[in-house]
Amino acid sequence: MYPTTLLLLVAPLTTLAHMHLEQPVPFNLAPLRRENAPIILSSQYPCNPTNEPAFLSDTTTPMTVGQKQVLSIGGTVPHGGGSCQLSITTDAIPTPNSAFKVIKSFEGGCPDPTDTTKEFNFEIPAVVPNGEVTLAWSWLAQVTGEFYMNCAPITVSGGAKDASGLEKLPDMLVASKDVTEAECTFTSHDTIFPDPGEVVEKNGDASKAAKPVGAGCGKTFVGKNIGAPKAANSAANSATTAVPAPSGGAGGVFAPGASSAAEAPSPSTSTLTTLIAVTATPSAPESPSSVVGTAPAAVGTGTTTSCPTDGMVVCNGTEQFGLCDHGKAVWQAVAAGTKCQDGKVVKREFRAVRRGRIPRPRFGHSHF
Repeated sequence: MYPTTLLLLVAPLTTLAHMHLEQPVPFNLAPLRRENAPIILSSQYPCNPTNEPAFLSDTTTPMTVGQKQVLSIGGTVPHGGGSCQLSITTDAIPTPNSAFKVIKSFEGGCPDPTDTTKEFNFEIPAVVPNGEVTLAWSWLAQVTGEFYMNCAPITVSGGAKDASGLEKLPDMLVASKDVTEAECTFTSHDTIFPDPGEVVEKNGDASKAAKPVGAGCGKTFVGKNIGAPKAANSAANSATTAVPAPSGGAGGVFAPGASSAAEAPSPSTSTLTTLIAVTATPSAPESPSSVVGTAPAAVGTGTTTSCPTDGMVVCNGTEQFGLCDHGKAVWQAVAAGTKCQDGKVVKREFRAVRRGRIPRPRFGHSHF
């Protein structure tokens, strides 16, 4: 009788899930649905990787500059809502040194505890360069004063040729005590960001909104890497991730570019190998041979073909693909171990290789 009663008491708790990014599809979505903990240790930054390989995804979401995009948040424990930021780094595999630049801030009502859909609209600005980049969703929970962060791989088309415009955008606010030594706290109110950027959506009760408190709220963070994103012709990505030693201090900071970055502490290094397959939904072909861009595979890399829909993937046989951008696609060779088939770059064979281990915190209870 007692075990049954205990099970009944515990079971409802397992259904509670802290908020997490659902769309665009984030790295390691399945583990995030089980355990999305607040970032309280430096080893969780950036993006709260919950699995090894730490940034595993077989899908990257195509996004065209200027078009309406939908951000979807899952989970059932909104902690009274709060404020969120959407940021971009040109690193296809984020590291503690990645520079996250804010493209939109949501002050209040993010998420809205009364809205079960939990969807938000945004656009990719023209300053974001073309290619594979990472979109970050960061959340400052109102009631608990906790900082959450998830990331998703995306492929941008119709954007800039370089990152010179992106690096002028404000830096993402980082409010985690163990990530830096500077204090920046927020509790029991929606956060008003010190530098929210040009695109700001204000929701919720303005009387419950306030700026975070602490000298660290205006300080800068390591985040020194910003540059050209990975070209869209790579489906297999390897990254060497430098993990700084925990600072042991308290703080909240921004993650800026090289102009204001401090040197990172001596890192320990591990290598992560993961697969990112570019996917899109092209117009339905009449037969496999009618897929857009089915010229002979002898066509050289770098030549172009016409295409109907921006953001779609077109195939030139199985060995080349192109990402449609303003009616044109440039043929590029697929990465080793992949092929282009039916408007998708898919894996021929994939085995996640773990060459090093990044310690991940374990918690006594699950966060989602």
